[in-house]
Amino acid sequence: MANTHLSRRSLLDFLQYDPIPPLLSAQDPAVTLLVERDVFGKDVDVTKLWELKEPKRLLKKQQSNGSFLYPTKKPAPFNYDLYETFNVVGTLVGKYGFDKRHPAIEKAVSYMISCQTEEGDFRGIYGRQPAHTYTGAILELLVLAGYANHPSVKRTFDWFLATRQEDGGWAIPARTRKKHYAADEPIDADISKPFSHMVTGMVLRAFAAHPSYRRRRVARIAADLLKSRLFQPDKYTDRRGREFWTKFTYPFGYTDLLTALDSFGRMGLRPDDPQIARAIAWFGDRQNRDGSFDLVMRRGTGDKRLPLWLSLALCRALLRFE
Repeated sequence: MANTHLSRRSLLDFLQYDPIPPLLSAQDPAVTLLVERDVFGKDVDVTKLWELKEPKRLLKKQQSNGSFLYPTKKPAPFNYDLYETFNVVGTLVGKYGFDKRHPAIEKAVSYMISCQTEEGDFRGIYGRQPAHTYTGAILELLVLAGYANHPSVKRTFDWFLATRQEDGGWAIPARTRKKHYAADEPIDADISKPFSHMVTGMVLRAFAAHPSYRRRRVARIAADLLKSRLFQPDKYTDRRGREFWTKFTYPFGYTDLLTALDSFGRMGLRPDDPQIARAIAWFGDRQNRDGSFDLVMRRGTGDKRLPLWLSLALCRALLRFE
């Protein structure tokens, strides 16, 4: 009970109203169990969630090679099955606590790794172009699923370290040349051009998720760059507008205020940092009296529980600042 009190009190240090009652009142078994684990610090058996109807429905769609098929067939060299596999595994890991102990995750990870280039990135979603965005998001997912020490994970981190912009962040290489990211041949970045906060935020999530790489100076530089761009437009055309900071989805997709706070908290940054405090206050200003939040949801709105997942993700992020 002491741990419960401390966790609830720390959330109320950041928010005016307690966000936990609306999560528990939903009586959703997955949300409830993850609140018990991540907010109350209880020792729970997450494998119970693996038997729920929704993950079982998703697993029925897995192909023999471990992939999940994208609804619309895309012509080569585009591989949207990699994109769909990333999305499904993200749901299984993020909402139902799946990890490498489950054979379906092992098969899906094997498929994703089969899409990894010799250099280290996961290629196909942008055709022949390297995708720092989805490579970062996939790498984060591999770490969270229990593959932090896998050789392919190290290879991807090495690739990120070798492909930074001069300012310490990351960008889509083709965009630094003012070219479309689906060009026929791989395009080398102009590393003198500024970082993209959308791209850097997605890469940073992988560093922040990893217990060792989150402590690297490279990660701290990227975090400082990302902080400097909160609420600002991006330098490039992809998701340029300020409004994309405040459009959310779960499992995480592109960079937004919530994904940024999640990374900052994992890395041990201070909540009284003015830029971080402003982001936290933004959520506080949009909290209802019952503890829920009024947020604009960008993707995954077919899941009526999306507001619950976003609220739980925010709770996790805030508690890491404790």
